[in-house]
This record gives sequence, structure tokens and C-alpha cells, in this order.
Amino acid sequence: MAIEILVGGVNVSDKRFAGASLRWNDQVNGRGTLSITFTDVFGGFRPIDGQELLVVRDDPAQIFTSDTDAAQILTSDGAEILTGAQRLFGGVLQEPQESEECGTESEEEDGTPREPQLFYDCSAVDFSSICDRRTVTRIYEQTSVDDIVRDIVTRDLSGERITTQEVADGPLIEKAVFADVSVTEAFNDLAELTGYSWRIDQYKGLSFRPRASALAALPFDGDTMLAGTVRVRRDRQKYRNTQIVRAGTDLTDPRAETLVGDGLRRVFTTSFPLGSVPTIEESRAGGAWVAKAVGILGVEVAKDWYWNAGQAQVSQADEGTVLIAPTTPADPTTGDRVRVTYQGTFPVKTQYQDLGEIAARRAIEGGSGIYTAVESRPQINSAASALETAVALIARYGHIGTVVNGRSRAGIFTPGQIVTVDLPRHQINGEEMLIDSVDAEFVDETGEVWYTVQAMSGDPFGGWQDYFRRLLQAGRALVVGREGEILVLTRAAAETVECSDAIDVDTMGPESRIGIMAIGTGEIGA
Repeated sequence: MAIEILVGGVNVSDKRFAGASLRWNDQVNGRGTLSITFTDVFGGFRPIDGQELLVVRDDPAQIFTSDTDAAQILTSDGAEILTGAQRLFGGVLQEPQESEECGTESEEEDGTPREPQLFYDCSAVDFSSICDRRTVTRIYEQTSVDDIVRDIVTRDLSGERITTQEVADGPLIEKAVFADVSVTEAFNDLAELTGYSWRIDQYKGLSFRPRASALAALPFDGDTMLAGTVRVRRDRQKYRNTQIVRAGTDLTDPRAETLVGDGLRRVFTTSFPLGSVPTIEESRAGGAWVAKAVGILGVEVAKDWYWNAGQAQVSQADEGTVLIAPTTPADPTTGDRVRVTYQGTFPVKTQYQDLGEIAARRAIEGGSGIYTAVESRPQINSAASALETAVALIARYGHIGTVVNGRSRAGIFTPGQIVTVDLPRHQINGEEMLIDSVDAEFVDETGEVWYTVQAMSGDPFGGWQDYFRRLLQAGRALVVGREGEILVLTRAAAETVECSDAIDVDTMGPESRIGIMAIGTGEIGA
């Protein structure tokens, strides 16, 4: 088997310095990276920051390798280089560092002066990093997550040759507001909200799918892992048995508050910030309650009373008759009153404890046995959903996790996949685990690629697939971004214009805003 290194579509395998290792890695929810060293004479090959780098091999039949991985290898302009080759890594160079060879005064065997060599210590980051440099400025309402992802690829990753390799059907997103966020942030928000995972592979193919659907084709066992390389450890790094979730705000039950006038004030304070349009009624001198017109303060006019979302007050219009104070202080009905019926907002903070786990840790360690973790989930606007999230997090992290490592020639394990781990000697029998990372190393002596696979145990109450499925069904409000954001998009581009000697200029017409607003990037009244 031969390894080929392509930089900017040019085969530079002969420039790789064999004295330095060729390694690359991939990890779940992270960036895959590669390290490589090149060398050449002064004035020869020089890698450039941002160039595309591919590691390919011409033997896709290496043990356990999927036939579907074989594909054409193309340059950036679409020209074919190799047919039937397999990409092992694809990404872009990051800040190559060059140095001069020591002892440049040496000679060749024939006595001629040896040309000085330059060394280039290079790193590369996988194609997912392309999403870091493109942004999204758009609002989606009542749109499925898969349609959002495809639209972002089409409109915001145009020209990057990213394809939607596998975008699974997903739930309906009530509202997603992306205000100049990177594509990476947009995809991360959508993935976190739905329990999906996403990555761009070495072929620039985007996958966005439920984690429970990403199943490894082979198990992690004594047949796929090299004998003597398997390591098992128990890990409590993320363990917790007490979970606090700081969420957004929830609405109170409808409540009515009666406020008494004093002959002076027009602003009346409510017990909670207003979270819904209030109903406002007046009673003058103990008379019947009369409904009044209500509007948004600063937006609407010609109303009797005004309110704003998030403010704990209502305001009477300046032209309205001020509410007078009671003639008998002990009897409010002898004066004027205002009744406000509304739903208020309150911050959501919930805590959930696994008492059985606390007792178990206390028996082992002494002390309280309590392990507390705090998570921020501002997009959750329901106390019930916050509690469900806390329960799900305890189900995920409320046990001492198991981490397994092993070395394999199987090149089909991918971070984010669910793999069946069968290691009876370590008391692991067919347990589902999440592949957390995959490290690869090319061995020059044998021409083989060896992979170090790390997997982690998941939810003990049903496995990883059930955990991610429950996470999606946890009842969280499927809303991304902030309701009140208004997006205004202005683009400018340099353009060369040729002008003749004579220029006709029409008289400037009245100023108009028509034609400079981008429809779909703003909301009126939001």
C-alpha cells in the first residue's frame, strides 16, 4: 500500500520528511487535526497557509475498510488525480512553520556542495473548519431542521464544494434567529437543540443526523483490536449525582392584580415582569369594571394603557384621567382602581438529585457523597422541560463511566458512532458505547495505518441510543436565538467601472428607502 500526500492538488509525497511521524486524529464535537513535516531545497516546494491537504492511499482493500470509501480524488478545480483511491484525511494547512537545516555546509557524495534544506512543520485542520469562516444571517420559522441545514449549505457555504452527504429528516424548529453567527455556531445550536450530530468528512460531505443512527459496522472486541493494546479505565471526570439547570424564563399562571390610584401616578408596578398581553380594566369610584384599550409602549398610539414585555409595570396614557385616591383610605373602593390580568415571567432554576447514587458514593468515599454540576440552558422556557433536562443529564453522567482504548487496522470507526463493546475479560459484555476519538498513524516501515479508537460508556438505563432519543423528546422549546433580534444585512463589493469623458447625471430624486432592505432578514414588531 502506498500513501500519497496532496497539497493544493499537487502530489508532494516525495517532500514528506520520513524522519517525522505522520499522524492525524478526529474527535466527537471537535476538529480533526493532522501533523506532518515537509522538506525541500531552498527555492523549492513551500506549503502555504490555507492550502488544501489530502492524505490518500491507493489500496482501499486494507482490512475492514469499507468499499464505499473508494472515490475519485480531485484537485480544487475538479481535475481527477487518482481513481479508486481512498481519502484518509482531508483538510487545510494551518500556519506552516519553517526552519533551516543545521550544517548547511555539508557536501554530497561526489564532493559538490549540498544545497541547503528547509523544513516545514505543518498542521492541518479538517474540512469542518470551513464552517468557521462563513456566517449565517437569517430567520427561520416553522421549518424542519433538515431544511434549515440544507438551506445553509446552499446559501452560506456556496463555492466551498460542500455536499449534503447525509442530512436526516428532523423535527420542526419553531424559530431560529441567526444574527451574524458562523455556520459552525448555527450547526452546533441546531445539533444541541435536537440531539443530532454533524461533521464534514474528508470528501467534504456533510452529515447531520441523529446520533442514535450512527452505528459502527464492526464491534470493539478481541478480533478488531490488536491483542495487548486494549485498555479499560473507569472515569468520574464528568460524574454528577446532583444536577442544577439554569434555564430561561417561564410564564406564571394567569393572575389578576388590583392597584389603587393616588391622584398622581400613571405608572403602576406589577408583581412579575409581563410575559403576555395584559387585560386592563378600570373601576372609577367603586363602579363597575370597564375594559380599556391596551398597546405596546413606544410602538402603538391612541391606547388607554401601555405595556412592554419583560417590564413589571403598566402605564396610563398621558391624556387619560388620572386615577384618584380613595376618600376613605381603609376602603379602596371609594377611589379609582386598575385591574391588570396577565401572565408574568420568572427565571427557571431546577435541581434534581439521584439519592441512590449519593448514598452509594457516600458509602465508598465517606462525606456527603454529593457531586454537583451546573448547566446553563437559556433556550429552555419551561420549568417542566428544565427538570426533564436535569433528569436526562443525570441519566447520562450519573454513573462512573467506562473508557476503553484499543489499536486496530480497521479504518471505519468514526467519532460519534455507537459501537458495541464486547470484552468479557474486562466484564464488558455487548455494551453500547460512544466513539469519542480516533487517532491514526502511518507506519513507514510497513506501509500500514494503525488506528487508536477510544469509546466511552453511555446512559446505563437503555444505552446511548435511548439517551439521545429521550434527549430529542425532552420537550424543550425548539427555538434558537433571541426573539427580539432584528437583522439588517448590507453588502458591498468593489467593482471596476469605465467612464467616458461625458457623463450625464439625472437630477437626484427624493430620497427613498425602496430597494435597500433585504426582505427576510428583519422582523417588524418582534
